Amino acid sequence: MKAKVHLHQRSISLALSVPALQAAFPCFFPPVVDSTPCSTVRLATRQFTSTKLEATPHDHPPCCIALAPYAKSRQKLKQKHRPAPFEEAPPSNLKLMNNSERGKYYRQRRKLYGAHMERCVVALREEIAALIVTRQVQRELALSQQRTPLGAAAHIVSEYCSMFSHGTPVRLAVNEQNATVSLVAQSTSAQRGFLHAVMSEDVRFGEYLGIDLVLAQWERYSLFHAAIEWTMKSLDVIQLAEPREVTADNRYDDGPLVVAIAATLRVRFSRRTIVEVFPHLVGDETLTQSLIGLEVTYSSNNQFHFDRDGKIEWYAVEADYAGALLDAPGLHPK
Repeated sequence: MKAKVHLHQRSISLALSVPALQAAFPCFFPPVVDSTPCSTVRLATRQFTSTKLEATPHDHPPCCIALAPYAKSRQKLKQKHRPAPFEEAPPSNLKLMNNSERGKYYRQRRKLYGAHMERCVVALREEIAALIVTRQVQRELALSQQRTPLGAAAHIVSEYCSMFSHGTPVRLAVNEQNATVSLVAQSTSAQRGFLHAVMSEDVRFGEYLGIDLVLAQWERYSLFHAAIEWTMKSLDVIQLAEPREVTADNRYDDGPLVVAIAATLRVRFSRRTIVEVFPHLVGDETLTQSLIGLEVTYSSNNQFHFDRDGKIEWYAVEADYAGALLDAPGLHPK
């Protein structure tokens, strides 16, 4: 499928390949959801607010540090030794080093070990914080679901929209060992803890399974754009008339709860957007500069299917990706 657009009096062609877009944004192209509601209740509407993030450089792959091989010649042993990471075996020429070289090696080894332990402590603290959030949310939901199951489901989805309204944090990560800087997006402990509390571990997300994939999708959105904002426009709670799979034991039971929301995802293009989402445009610097800073708003319909335990077991999304590009300011049909 190709969409013809006009930018600054210049006709261009954005090749919107569905497989390529699925690779960049899988949740924009899941199977169509078909559900028949029994009753619908309109609950909430949110308004748009702006946000701003600065564009940042691309990631650079970490450099590989290779150790100098053992040399039989005494002259080759005088070459500068590059210390190995602390988790690797000592170099074969360690015994042939002089005191100064061995001292440098062990100091570097201790430094790397200390940095590793600091990262482990930070990761452990984040995991503990996520578990605390999970426990708190589960306690609150256990009480609210006993009283008003419909209200509890609506509250879960509303809180999800609020928690991911600006995606996930994006920061610069410095690799001291390789002296490289890269841009990374990482969900917060509160975001991870919340999803583990309200979603089943094997939650269906489009054609994929797992909470980690939901988090990874938000991280990709945040990393691939200079700014991101997800806004809920309306929310409907639906009680299905019967279970999805009718058996002799549950044929008289009510169907599962489904919360359907209409939302918009507003993004601002950066250079990384061109590289990751529209790689066929890389090389045309004039066009790339024209697209950087472009704001696009994608409209989407989202459905959250709840299981008997009150957790989300299926998260389905439908969005008009090509239509949003054609309607973006600065892009007009030819």
